[in-house]
Amino acid sequence: MTRAVLIVAAALSACATTRATRPTVVPALEPGTFTQPQVGPEWQGPSVETGEPVPVGGGQSAVLMARRAGDRYEVALAVGRSDGPAALLSIASIDVAGSRREAVWSLSPFALDGERLLRADVRVFETVEPRFFAVKSVLVSTLGEPTVVLDRLVESGDDVRDRRAAVAARDIDGDGTVELVVEESETGNPTHRTLVYRRGADGRFTTREPSLFSD
Repeated sequence: MTRAVLIVAAALSACATTRATRPTVVPALEPGTFTQPQVGPEWQGPSVETGEPVPVGGGQSAVLMARRAGDRYEVALAVGRSDGPAALLSIASIDVAGSRREAVWSLSPFALDGERLLRADVRVFETVEPRFFAVKSVLVSTLGEPTVVLDRLVESGDDVRDRRAAVAARDIDGDGTVELVVEESETGNPTHRTLVYRRGADGRFTTREPSLFSD
């Protein structure tokens, strides 16, 4: 990985045989039946960017928010609660001091074997030469206390390399257990890698398989 991409990746983190794939179907929730998360004053005001709410059930929703705090650009996820203020999770903290670095983010539902997760994507890119970018995806479980269950790069590139990873829920072993499967590829490189992320006792998904993004 080139030095430029490593810089962006560090900023973002500061903080075979094909088998049948189960369709990723997210149950529809009726619009207008949920409320905005209640956040504290530090995440209110004209300087805070707020995305569109995504329903999480129980009449509640989740939103991504972003703000400039000194030399950092911070992205957080607020998950609404019925009995008090929203739960806040840090999604990304990006060093923007002295750079022409910008960020774009989005939030969407992600289904995993009947469990409704949230997927936050954060893209960081330079607006001047040398141009490079990095994108990370964060999966959050909203069962009980909201928890980050996956946090990894899914795209990175510059003038030399362009790597991409597709994240999907799949019964990779054919035993009815759905895992997270990541298909990695790189422009101009015939090597493709399939990584299987399995859920540990702490609820997080991890893998021991080598990634193209580590080369």
